[in-house]
This record gives sequence, structure tokens and C-alpha cells, in this order.
Amino acid sequence: SLNPYPKVWGKVKRLIEKKFPEILDYYKFFYYERNLYKQELLAKIKRIAKNYKISYQLCF
Repeated sequence: SLNPYPKVWGKVKRLIEKKFPEILDYYKFFYYERNLYKQELLAKIKRIAKNYKISYQLCF
């Protein structure tokens, strides 16, 4: 998962702009839509855990 905090995001954004400009819009989603990102991440983890029949515990 990505760290969406402003101090961290600024550094990540500069790196992406410099090295991978073609994916910047994709990564902006993680910063500007934090709650949706967390919901999607949780849903993905639940789906994987169910498929592998494992238990898990998350801390957000």
C-alpha cells in the first residue's frame, strides 16, 4: 500500500513525475481518493483471504 500522507506523497510524486510520468495520474488516485483506495485495498485483501481460506487482521 502507499503512504498517503502529504510529506511522503510530495516526495513520491516528484519521483514519479521524474522517472515515470506516464503513471502519475494513476498514482494520484491513491492520494486524492484515500478512503476509496482503502476500501478497494480491504476488499482485495478479503477476497484473497477468502480464496486461500486464511484469516487476517488489518490495522489502518
